[in-house]
Amino acid sequence: MTEYKHTPGNQDTSSAITKYFLEIYRQQLKASRQSPAECHSIELSEDSRKRRIYELRVLHENEWKSRRMAIAPLGDGSGSKSRCYYVIYDDHLVVKVPPVPISDFSVYTNCIHAEQKVAARLRPRVCITPSISVIMKRVFLACHASVNASHEEREAIYFNCLQDNPEFQEYLKIEGAFVFFMDLSKYFMLADVIGGMHGRHAEELSEEIIGNGGLVWTPLEFGGRYGKGTADVAEKIQSLYREYETGLRNILGPRNVPVAGMEYKFHEWFIHDLAGKKIQNDEKVFTAETRAEFDRLFPVLSRKNHPVVDRYYQTVRLFIRKKAFSKNKTKMSGIIINILDLLAFLKNRNVALRDFKPDNILVAGDTEKYPHFLSSADAFSLGLIDVETAILLDSADNENPGQPILGGTPLYATPSQLVANDFLAQSLGDVRQIFFLQDWYAAIVIIYNVVTDEHLFKDTAKILPVIIRAIQKALREKNFSDTIFKTISRSFWQNAVSEFSYNLTRQERLLKAVSIVISKRSEPFFMEFLQEEIQWLTDWISTQMEARPNFPAEIDHLQLMSSSVQQIDALLAERRNQGNDPVLAIRQKAGIDFVTRFRDRKQRLEEYRKMIVSLEDSALQLNAFVILNIFFIRVFRVMYPEKWRTGENITDVDGFGDVIFRGDEVN
Repeated sequence: MTEYKHTPGNQDTSSAITKYFLEIYRQQLKASRQSPAECHSIELSEDSRKRRIYELRVLHENEWKSRRMAIAPLGDGSGSKSRCYYVIYDDHLVVKVPPVPISDFSVYTNCIHAEQKVAARLRPRVCITPSISVIMKRVFLACHASVNASHEEREAIYFNCLQDNPEFQEYLKIEGAFVFFMDLSKYFMLADVIGGMHGRHAEELSEEIIGNGGLVWTPLEFGGRYGKGTADVAEKIQSLYREYETGLRNILGPRNVPVAGMEYKFHEWFIHDLAGKKIQNDEKVFTAETRAEFDRLFPVLSRKNHPVVDRYYQTVRLFIRKKAFSKNKTKMSGIIINILDLLAFLKNRNVALRDFKPDNILVAGDTEKYPHFLSSADAFSLGLIDVETAILLDSADNENPGQPILGGTPLYATPSQLVANDFLAQSLGDVRQIFFLQDWYAAIVIIYNVVTDEHLFKDTAKILPVIIRAIQKALREKNFSDTIFKTISRSFWQNAVSEFSYNLTRQERLLKAVSIVISKRSEPFFMEFLQEEIQWLTDWISTQMEARPNFPAEIDHLQLMSSSVQQIDALLAERRNQGNDPVLAIRQKAGIDFVTRFRDRKQRLEEYRKMIVSLEDSALQLNAFVILNIFFIRVFRVMYPEKWRTGENITDVDGFGDVIFRGDEVN
């Protein structure tokens, strides 16, 4: 009987996956299914994902055989789609667990074929889909295909073997239900690439502390490296060291260990403890018991003085991030160029992914030249993995595209991903456009993350679970309506606009420092986008002029139509400085608000026309700040239409215009 030993409280899906790979290891050893086996959690890996590392052990031929594996959850998916886990076992794998258990082999293979159909539409771009050969080649030796066989041929061979030998289908199941396996061995995940660029890996923090930890003894030099106002951090760390040294002496004194001349060792141990690194017991006079007391000392002092230690780590991390940004600015640019290329490619192939996020995006380049190839946008491309929520669109689908899986990852999703097609069409119109804009919204989040290593809509994402519950309640009560969807959307977009404006203003300098040249591959996509925006703005201006709203006194609508942005600015300044007459202020407010909106849209129209000229004449160069703004304006305008905003106190994204095109770019 197999004996499983796991860390207490870790009885979740990742634990079940770990037990599964323990069985795979047993099969690879050709050990009896009754032989004892166990797996132990060892530690968290020192990378941005905090992968949990396990040791797998199987008693085989009177000897315990062991190996290691690692596992980490991928993303934060909704309950309506599969959960994915990143696993390192021989190769780098993704294990996808469906939200509804699958027990029928034909249903399982149909799901695989559905994703393969999306991959076929996306060729030659890399698109990794579930594969039965990923696992079966490890356990079902009788079906091994020749080394020259294509992936499709191997899949067919294993499929036939599984049909003929149903008992082997159990190797594709976890806790009695089929799961999906994907092989990542040749590629990098964008989430890991972003983490590496920003020095997020714990190893980089350790290296910085060990390499420059001695600066804590010289506060002025510490401040010189880590910035003005940080010298006091070094002084406080020195106070912590004095407690540390006292603790060491208290440990060694009763053991009659001579400590004279060992101060340099104390310093070294302290810096390594700060860095989270253990020093080997190179002092033969220390027993294992003494060394264990040393190891317990720093964690106790660290918890006691956590404000000091936390500030020290924050100071060092900020330095690493600033250094990483300067070093990796060209890599960020290359990634953003490729994100835009991928959006253009998806639009051209009529594919909407609907769960566009770094954990589903692959970086394909020469593995021997990583990460250096990231500095050239043409040296790599972006591929995809896990296209479960994707939908294939054709011109014939314009009126009635197929219904994709509902749901998404909160940090990258909008309310439109939570409702069915017929309702989207009723509320927002063109469903195809909404599907594409779902990916654009996610791309906005990813581009911001590439540059800042932050989540753009962290607070807004917290609203999605609330919205899901509200929709589910309304559906149960059979009263879901356009009014409810409008109310839900208002809550979401009010938060999104506010958070977008705040975060872009806060990170404006960094975003403007990353310039992007629109590639030849993206030019048609960008040209179409700009032309559509110009047409919409032109129509809006024309409609508003015909409506003849209440303008401020002495402002003629024809004058407004022919005025430049600068002339309108002067006009507004004059009207706003006409005095403090409250009656006049109330009478003119509506007109001034309209003229302000008119001015912003006219400025945007002028700038879009300049962009088209640049695209036609040479090359269009923008920065990340501008790209985020122009894409967000489109997404917001379509997903939260103006007719819903009438009379509402919601920020108008056109107000970003004066910052978007200010021209004060940082190079």
